[in-house]
Amino acid sequence: MSQAKSAKNSAFFATVRFRSLVLSSVVIAVLVALSTRCSAQATGSVLGNITDPAGRTVAAAHVELSNTETGSVRTAQSHEDGSYVFPLVAPGTYAVQVMSSGFKASVTRDVKVLVNDTSRVDVK
Repeated sequence: MSQAKSAKNSAFFATVRFRSLVLSSVVIAVLVALSTRCSAQATGSVLGNITDPAGRTVAAAHVELSNTETGSVRTAQSHEDGSYVFPLVAPGTYAVQVMSSGFKASVTRDVKVLVNDTSRVDVK
C-alpha cells in the first residue's frame, strides 16, 4: 500500500471517528434533556401550623392527608413548632385531618392542590 493511500485512509477514519463522537454526544445530550423533563413531577404541597385554642403550638399531632378522589392517605406528624408539611402531592382535592391527645379532632375538607402551588391549612 502506498504512503499516500495510507495517509488518506487514516484521515478518513479519523473523520469518521470524530463525527461518530459528535453524533454520540448529541444523542446523549438529547436523551438526558428528555429524561430530566419527563422525570419532573407535576406536584404541589400542603403545609400548615397546628395550635391549641390559646395559640400555643401542638407538637407530635397526627396529620392525615386524604385524596377525596382516589382514597389514598398520607400521614405526617407535626414538629415541635407545630408545623407539618406534605411535599410532592399529586394535584387533586384533599381532606386534612389532625388528631392529638387531649384535643378534639379537626377535619378541613375541599383542600385543592395545584401543580407547583402550596396549599396552606392551619388548624386551631
